[in-house]
Amino acid sequence: MRILRNNNPRRRLTHAVRLGGFLLGAWFALIPAVASHTVHATVHKRDSSEPAMRVMIVGSSVADGWKDSGGGYLWRTFDRLHHTFALPIDWINRAVPGAPATSLQPQYTGWLDSAHPQIVVLAWGGLDDAHAGTPVPLFASLIRQQIADALRHGSAVFMVTTPISRASYTQYPVLQQAYMTAEVNVARSFISPRVFVFNVFDQMKRYLALHHLTYVPFMADGWHPNTAGHKLAASILLRDIFHNHRLRALFSQWDGSLAPLDTNVSQGNPSAPPTNPVGS
Repeated sequence: MRILRNNNPRRRLTHAVRLGGFLLGAWFALIPAVASHTVHATVHKRDSSEPAMRVMIVGSSVADGWKDSGGGYLWRTFDRLHHTFALPIDWINRAVPGAPATSLQPQYTGWLDSAHPQIVVLAWGGLDDAHAGTPVPLFASLIRQQIADALRHGSAVFMVTTPISRASYTQYPVLQQAYMTAEVNVARSFISPRVFVFNVFDQMKRYLALHHLTYVPFMADGWHPNTAGHKLAASILLRDIFHNHRLRALFSQWDGSLAPLDTNVSQGNPSAPPTNPVGS
């Protein structure tokens, strides 16, 4: 399956801004033009009567899959879930390249109202917020609000920290780590069976350290992973999902309801998690 990309002039202008590295004012000038960006891509279902799982992703350019020929680490993850479980998915892409978390809060609740997603994937990378100078406490409060809003709308929340980039080690090594730590801590503070934390960022760092690798083979540019980086991130995220027995039950028995998340499901025999980078 493929995501149907929005190739309108606004989209191309956003790419030009990122590649050109314009000043912060240019970013904020562009945000109203791209904030309405969304892509729906319905996966073909086994039976037309089966309900699709509505998955809404929120983030910036890495969440949108920039620099990956295969659609990005989030797309790769849900594509694998689709094929593994024959899971019908309505993919709702609300990632806005170049947007810090602070800029999208006014639109966020409207997206929840219009899309009615069963799963909200919050995948903020922190670099746009670092560039904008967002204080870490403000960033944390925005994440808390977004999780709370999604839960009030009846959604489950996947808090997914971003894949590493060159900036994770060079430009913003301290500040980006602080944002990612804030995301994890805030999400874990919710006493809800519908909030899941997937710390891809720290696991990728550990993977590189364990295998005596640098970030270079996984980088497309200063802020974005290349295809290898997205594949590695998707493999980490999939492994964590496959190790969660409630999520396995949700995906394998999907009938339009999030009830398996609220039930104490027996763990049983875990499915084998992916061990190799995802996709080709």
